[in-house]
Amino acid sequence: MEGLERRAGRRARAMSAPRVWIIVLQWNGWAFTRDCLESLSKRTYPAAEVVVVDNGSTDGSLEELRRAAGIRVIENGENLRFAEGNNVALREAVRAGVDYALLLNNDTLVEPGFLEPLVEFMRAHPQAGAVAPLILYAGPGGRVWFAGGEVNFWLGLTAHRGLRARDRGQFRAPSRSGYLTGCALLARREVFEKVGYLDPGYFIYTEDADFSVRVRRAGYELWCVPTSRISHRISASSGGGSTPFKIYHRTFSNAKFLARYARPWHWLTWPFAYLGQGIAYALVCLAMGRAALAGAWWRGAWDAVRGAQARA
Repeated sequence: MEGLERRAGRRARAMSAPRVWIIVLQWNGWAFTRDCLESLSKRTYPAAEVVVVDNGSTDGSLEELRRAAGIRVIENGENLRFAEGNNVALREAVRAGVDYALLLNNDTLVEPGFLEPLVEFMRAHPQAGAVAPLILYAGPGGRVWFAGGEVNFWLGLTAHRGLRARDRGQFRAPSRSGYLTGCALLARREVFEKVGYLDPGYFIYTEDADFSVRVRRAGYELWCVPTSRISHRISASSGGGSTPFKIYHRTFSNAKFLARYARPWHWLTWPFAYLGQGIAYALVCLAMGRAALAGAWWRGAWDAVRGAQARA
């Protein structure tokens, strides 16, 4: 009898809780996806469905995914990259009438109760269009990767709040954020209906900042809710660390983002500040014997300035 009562209680909570789709994008890298799904299988939120989107994996990841239990699988058949790969699932989520959609990188690990604080905050704050958890570097050390984001159009900067700081409890209260990271971002269905989806015009990187600015300029707030915690194994899809590919695309996408959203008065300073960043970065790279990284920065900036397509 007690077991029946518990099951009935869980069903009642699931029926009353807002519906959430947890969208995990995969392009190869089954080991990361497997571990992410294992952590998600322990989630305590009663009304969440895990939707894994495969972006044309070629390393056997899709076959492994097809054998996984308890998830919905969307097969894109080709690499649509981050923005459009996620958009396929986001459009399905909106059509399905879910209350919230959560973008979650496949190289993350979540705590069982990570979703409840995000949903509860959204329900209590109707002006919040999207929220993110506190994101820590995976592994020992307890260092912060994301505790909110800052955008400074005067200086041409986007930055993670608290980056690499040791987590000593300094980030516990919810805080407004200039942008949210697509690593883990929960948004209302109405936000996608109002401002649209991720912009596939970015080859890679900065799609989340672009989306965040559109959400804010539509009148919503962005928040980091650190009572929700996850960990992130950084840049699994691009090999981790600083590579010419990563530096080129970050530089290209950041310049494109700044040129798109800077107000007229920001143009008095941001191009010169961005140029200064490039000079400083090049000098550091040359001093370290990593000229390829310096060259990648300048190629990315030049391609963005002249309106070229990003190089694959």
